[in-house]
Amino acid sequence: MLGVRQPTAGTVRVFGGSAEAAVQAGRVGAMLQTGGLPPGVRAAELVGFVRALYPHPRPLTDLLEAAGCTEFARQPVERLSGGQAQRVRFAMAITGDPGAALPR
Repeated sequence: MLGVRQPTAGTVRVFGGSAEAAVQAGRVGAMLQTGGLPPGVRAAELVGFVRALYPHPRPLTDLLEAAGCTEFARQPVERLSGGQAQRVRFAMAITGDPGAALPR
């Protein structure tokens, strides 16, 4: 679904087009199960950095609230619990706004 691997049979359509096109348009995000977060940055700063990579990101406050990160948004990521770190990863995964990336 992320367009990382080519299908060996059949076709994959995401939002009516190729997976690669959906990813390039910022309409698809992914959340890794594991993996470190870069130390020395606060949770909200990291989500804000990822927002800058998308052409039509969702508002930062909406992301933090949707992912349940508001209470610890100012915490350095190295001080987060495992569950809190997963919430930050989730906020980063839902940063793109698929509806905003639709052709007009």
